[in-house]
Amino acid sequence: MPVVTTLHTVLREPNPDQLMVMQQIAELSDRLIVMSHLSSQFLQEIYKVSGSKIDMVPHGVPDLPFLDPNSIKTVLEWKAKQSCSRSDCCRPTKALKT
Repeated sequence: MPVVTTLHTVLREPNPDQLMVMQQIAELSDRLIVMSHLSSQFLQEIYKVSGSKIDMVPHGVPDLPFLDPNSIKTVLEWKAKQSCSRSDCCRPTKALKT
């Protein structure tokens, strides 16, 4: 069974123990997933991980151009209504309070 490890943070200046642990994780993993090009670069240059084992999945929300909210309100026939949207309500503790 392949082992795929997702790394949220890759240290630029690991101490010797941190370096050893990350190198062992990389050795035991078939693939490493990082969230930035800089993390991929750190893995290759600092931890000596082959670039062929590393995949990058961008972290966060892409930078998109601003759209006038009234344009979508017209499409949805909400022209006379106020609206609010949130993308971080995935858990009950993140609910909107009124």
